[in-house]
Amino acid sequence: MTPMSEIYRRIKEAGLDIDEFERKVEEKVEEFEGLISKEGAAYIVAREMGVDLEEDYEKERKMRISEIRDEGESVTIEGRIIHIQGPREFSYKNGRKGRVVSVYLLDKTGEIRLTLWNEQEKNLEGLRVGDCIKLSRARVRRGLGGSLELYYSWDTKLERTECKEVPEYRPTRSKIVEIYEGKRPEVVLFNVIEKVRENTYIIGDETGIIPLVSIFDLEVGKSYLARNLYVVRNKFGQIELHLGKYSELEDYGSKIDVPSRTKISDLLPGVMASVAGIVENKTGIRETEIDGVKRRVADITLRDETGVMRVTFWDESVRDWEKIDIGKSVKLNAIYTKLGLGGEIEASYTEYSSLSSFDVRTPPVGFLKIREIREILPPIVNLRARVIQKGEEEERFGVRRTHLILGDDTGRISSYFWRDKSEFARGIEIGDLLSITDAYIQKRGERIYLNVGPNSGVEVNPPGAEIIEVQFDGVLEVISNPVTTEEEMTCRVGARFGGNVLELVAEREEMDKILMLRRGDVIRVKGGRIVGRGKILVSKETEVL
Repeated sequence: MTPMSEIYRRIKEAGLDIDEFERKVEEKVEEFEGLISKEGAAYIVAREMGVDLEEDYEKERKMRISEIRDEGESVTIEGRIIHIQGPREFSYKNGRKGRVVSVYLLDKTGEIRLTLWNEQEKNLEGLRVGDCIKLSRARVRRGLGGSLELYYSWDTKLERTECKEVPEYRPTRSKIVEIYEGKRPEVVLFNVIEKVRENTYIIGDETGIIPLVSIFDLEVGKSYLARNLYVVRNKFGQIELHLGKYSELEDYGSKIDVPSRTKISDLLPGVMASVAGIVENKTGIRETEIDGVKRRVADITLRDETGVMRVTFWDESVRDWEKIDIGKSVKLNAIYTKLGLGGEIEASYTEYSSLSSFDVRTPPVGFLKIREIREILPPIVNLRARVIQKGEEEERFGVRRTHLILGDDTGRISSYFWRDKSEFARGIEIGDLLSITDAYIQKRGERIYLNVGPNSGVEVNPPGAEIIEVQFDGVLEVISNPVTTEEEMTCRVGARFGGNVLELVAEREEMDKILMLRRGDVIRVKGGRIVGRGKILVSKETEVL
């Protein structure tokens, strides 16, 4: 007999109205906003209606974690506690406060999470990581990630046990960069860098820095060893470490060396980092509205010896933005990185961030050939190349972009012009010589892309630039009959390539290759040379098919 059917049997035996009982059960589930099961709500309502429920279930078979497969089933398992996360406080829609604790259990077949809500946490009293427990009549459900997990129900029982068949728990050290990558923070060695507010610190190890919220008082400059920490994402989705009531902390004798900064080219998205460089540009303060709230925002462009990035200042942090001067070096401490819409790394200056002085030397970067870019893969490049092909403007990731294929005498590269540079690209034509500065390189698999964004500079057909000729191959539609000029001894034909209008030019010796073309013809040009804006030179090596 299932627990739910037993409750219904007792309700009927007591002569109570089943419809009223079911209505109250639904109200109870709604009151707890789905945090208790229908079975748990039925148990509470039955007790409130005066029904005495006694445990009268058959003894359940003890299962292994790997045998748990069905949602809604009641299971009994033995496992070793390997991690306790929380308690984390939250608010119900009605304003009532609640708390939740997650306990991770291990047996020799696998691992599973157990969730306890509010007063259920008292069942963990006296337990710590490494202890073994027997869990009876826990319920199975799907978690947010789709994996099966357990929750503590009205009739669940938790007790300490010897757990002889469960392997010993041997926690391993988690470096900060590994925590950002998703590793559970079992043991963390860290140095306290700064106290940013009550119970909140910036800590670091040899791989990076991260904010830490702690119930323990920590001393700045001191090193510690902590066990059983847990990760929380703050209201901005950024990762924080927490030292809670189930964590352990001890002094660590040796000091841990924390790098003073991270080079821009080494930054990963979604982490806290300190960077330093020369301020190349500042935008004006502007207002934006997010979720009905008006916010102030301003940006800077920062360059170090390895690359360039944008840093955004929000609300109160704009005061620090006002202290920054273009052309001066500055260190930005504890900023949060993210992936920009164009795939570049950018960052936000947050409530944890601060300014300090730093001497950064950024050697000038010259113009590279496409072959050099492919060999070196620098994060930021300057390039002079001709436009070989131009695509239509499109929207990607909610941002306008235009695809261009660029070429020089060493090769070709695919490029994307983003945001305002996409608008700028509307005036660019095949054959134009582009002088591009501060574009960033992106590698996806075996492909290399050049991204031209808001921080990049673009000049079209700059005076005095070196002459670059690149090869053209493509299928064209003839849109005008040939025109010959005796003075220049050339023949010219208009043609369309995609959405671009080009001109084929042949000098006397090669005029026969295009002289017989007529409007409407579709031709294949192989080995033409792009020599200027919209101009394809038909040379001795060129084939017109």
